[in-house]
Amino acid sequence: NIVKQAEKLVRLYVDLAAMPAPVEEAPPPQPFPASLKRQVDGGQLDELPVVSAPLPADPGAAYQDLPHLVGFEPTISYAGGINKPKILVALDSSGGRHRQLVKSG
Repeated sequence: NIVKQAEKLVRLYVDLAAMPAPVEEAPPPQPFPASLKRQVDGGQLDELPVVSAPLPADPGAAYQDLPHLVGFEPTISYAGGINKPKILVALDSSGGRHRQLVKSG
């Protein structure tokens, strides 16, 4: 199940990266695409940690009760530059917020 969830998340990131960015120089935040948001909401990726969350090393490798991905904030922002990478905020089960950068090319 964790492999299927990871594959689903990778597809989501690829689909987000492939979305065209607005042509404006400094575009305002845009809504997170509903079709992609539905793939994450409702605990569908509840076995995955947030890939951008810091994880303290445990010498005994006793990684239990780690926060898992519960969704994304409802908007996508854009960084500067030619390709305008997308800035997402992933939400974890402990209430944490984790910025992520998604770009193509």
